[in-house]
Amino acid sequence: MIKIKILITIVTISVILSGCSNWKYPATIMPTSSQNEVTPTCVVPTNSVFPSPSASASPTASRINQFFFGNLETAVAYNGKFSFSEEGISMEVSLHINFIQSLQNGSLYKIICDPVADVPSERLNLGYFYVEKDKIYSIDDPTMEKIKSVTETNLKKSGIIVCQSTAIPDPLNSNTEGFHHYVDVTGDIVEYHSYNNSVETGFYESFTWEKGIGLTSYNSGFGAGSEEINLELKK
Repeated sequence: MIKIKILITIVTISVILSGCSNWKYPATIMPTSSQNEVTPTCVVPTNSVFPSPSASASPTASRINQFFFGNLETAVAYNGKFSFSEEGISMEVSLHINFIQSLQNGSLYKIICDPVADVPSERLNLGYFYVEKDKIYSIDDPTMEKIKSVTETNLKKSGIIVCQSTAIPDPLNSNTEGFHHYVDVTGDIVEYHSYNNSVETGFYESFTWEKGIGLTSYNSGFGAGSEEINLELKK
């Protein structure tokens, strides 16, 4: 009798152990191989709406005005001639186009030439330019450096148009003494000229702009050909 009870007990234990070996954890509570293992909480799918770095938009060299420099141009090379000594100097220089600020209908820039021996810094400073979509103003205001805030009204009041798509006649007759200035337009080229014939040594200045390119030529100096600057765009 005792042997029979022992046999039944052994069979029962075998059945229980066999059932346990075939039992599996539910997928939701399956333990990890390590208690310290960290699992990502979020995976971005391959069709994510977030753009990859290579898909981001790159800036373009668009132009606020087709006759001005491109927005990405900060320095442009020119062949320069400077007559401030008997020998004169011929060398390659750059004009630096410095963005100052945006206004409602345009942007303000300052254009400066590289330093050149014997040439005063004020002559290498071409000045401030207020650029609208259809006009470029040269700002002749010695107080600009001290102005904390500028307005379009003030800029236009102190400026003069040096580039636009239609010609501007000289307000003075050719024989009249005084400050002459005018704009000529030939196709895609706009030329601005100014001179003062009140005195023999009057100052003159000219800008040549080309559509889609910018400033292609700059000249300034005094009567009788003294202290002349000539810049031609390097091609």
